[in-house]
Amino acid sequence: MQGTGVLKKLADYSIRRHYPELKNADERYLKFFAAVCQSQTRLVSRWMNIGFIHGVMNTDNVTISGETIDYGPCAFMDYYDQKTVFSSIDVAGRYCYGNQPAILVWNLSKLAEALIPLIDDEEQKSIEKLTEVLQLVMPSYEKYFYSEMGKKLGIDPISQNNMNLIKDYLKILDSNSIDFTLSFRDLSKILKKTKSIEDSVFKNTGDFKKWTENWIIKIISEKTNLKDITKKMDLTNPCYIPRNHIIEDALKNAINDDMTLIKEILQLYKNPFEENEDFEEDHANVSLAAMESSLKPQVLKTLKKIADAYSKLSSLQNNRMLAAIKEKKAFSENEEKKYQNLILKEILVLVMLDGQLTVNQVKLMLIHILLRKFQSYIMEL
Repeated sequence: MQGTGVLKKLADYSIRRHYPELKNADERYLKFFAAVCQSQTRLVSRWMNIGFIHGVMNTDNVTISGETIDYGPCAFMDYYDQKTVFSSIDVAGRYCYGNQPAILVWNLSKLAEALIPLIDDEEQKSIEKLTEVLQLVMPSYEKYFYSEMGKKLGIDPISQNNMNLIKDYLKILDSNSIDFTLSFRDLSKILKKTKSIEDSVFKNTGDFKKWTENWIIKIISEKTNLKDITKKMDLTNPCYIPRNHIIEDALKNAINDDMTLIKEILQLYKNPFEENEDFEEDHANVSLAAMESSLKPQVLKTLKKIADAYSKLSSLQNNRMLAAIKEKKAFSENEEKKYQNLILKEILVLVMLDGQLTVNQVKLMLIHILLRKFQSYIMEL
């Protein structure tokens, strides 16, 4: 009983602080749980719509207020990939981009378990009531997600046809490794006719033209002014996100007492929807995914195969690295040389495949695609 009393005090305090409108409501603890579910569902749908990966979405990092906390190994993905993950310890991809909605449901189920004593005197009835609320989370998430995604594509309201259009668009991004953020900005420019498909991130995408035709037909059928649509799209889709390679450069400079880039990107991210040509020219603010999309299809395909094969080959090595980190030991010089030799072999293969690729280009891509986990482990040693 003492535990239940403490739980009740905590729940009442939480309601007063975050959901005061429920203070005198009937079944306020059940409604409190429903409100938390809605807050978190809205939050995660917004993450997903800008390509954000939290990284450590444990139960202790999910708030009842519906706010993001614990900015650890979080990042924004470059090219669209449901399996994108940035946490070096998340080798199984539990908290990857595409798994975040499911993890949200699991986390909320843990909160539901804690609230069982407050819902009904009979435990089974409490479980049934909480389960009913929990089962609404995923449908609610999908409603928020597709509504926001519709705005990003300039289509409204969300119907089954529009949802199918959105799904087809995401399939195109996924199958062609297209930059998530830049794709929406280029889409607006294509609609405005200030950029052609051939000059966009979609230039090597065979199935995009057909999708575009269906998309434009949909927009025209809604009888909306194209100028208004593109304006809304540009106010919904950021042209700048905190990309890892830019942040890393800024931090390296800051360590060497040069805060110039830190200050520049701070100003840039204050207004991420407004393009800044000067910054882009000075810092080549392009994503790795954009670089990839410019490669010949056969080279990109080979790169993916190498990445998959390399991932399998290095899984044992990564486990040994993680064990070494826990024991606070470094790898032997022979192990490091062996790893480096494998990398060099892959670089040589790629350079031979296409004379237009420089070693530095391939090396940069390998670092981000093949060695993302490797880098994280080394930095933690």
